[in-house]
Amino acid sequence: MSWLSTPTIATEFGCLMYTGDFQWEVDSKRAKDARSRLLNVLKNETVDVLYLDNTYCNPSYDFPTREVATQQVVDIIASHPERDIVIGIDTLGKEELLIHISRVLNIKVQSSLMLMENSNLLYPWIRKEVFL
Repeated sequence: MSWLSTPTIATEFGCLMYTGDFQWEVDSKRAKDARSRLLNVLKNETVDVLYLDNTYCNPSYDFPTREVATQQVVDIIASHPERDIVIGIDTLGKEELLIHISRVLNIKVQSSLMLMENSNLLYPWIRKEVFL
């Protein structure tokens, strides 16, 4: 099964799901929305092994909240309207950042076809509303 259609990998240990850089969210609405989107993508597939990459959950790391970091990105982009801004995004994980940038600055975001297709799995409306 293609990883574009499901976020799992078939292994000798069963169906493996790898989260990437896992971030615990306390906000219950965001958690409910994320759970709903994930279950929609998984459909009826059973996950036998769940690998949470929580490298930065160590209390010695002091990162700003996602909301603060997102606003910092928006502020940087807004302070340089004459510039093209490049944000390095390889596959999944920054859709909410792109959505926020697009909505707050009232702009469309240019991306690769692969990023649009992958993002569309979790946000079926994203291609029309956010991307060029």
